[in-house]
Amino acid sequence: MKTQTELLNFRMPKSLKAKFQETCKQRNTAMTSVLCEAVHDYVHNHEESVDSEWEPIVFSTHEQHEGD
Repeated sequence: MKTQTELLNFRMPKSLKAKFQETCKQRNTAMTSVLCEAVHDYVHNHEESVDSEWEPIVFSTHEQHEGD
């Protein structure tokens, strides 16, 4: 079964985005994967009833998007 996803847009300082992109590139990690993990960790630390069977969605840095 494929995990359903939803688009999330937000603003961040240009310098932070550039550093984030470079760090992810150096680590060969998709930015989306890092952000999903950070959001999950935040929710887990601030909410009592988190899905205990959650597994991170790994987005390949080379993944093709539908319609590309």
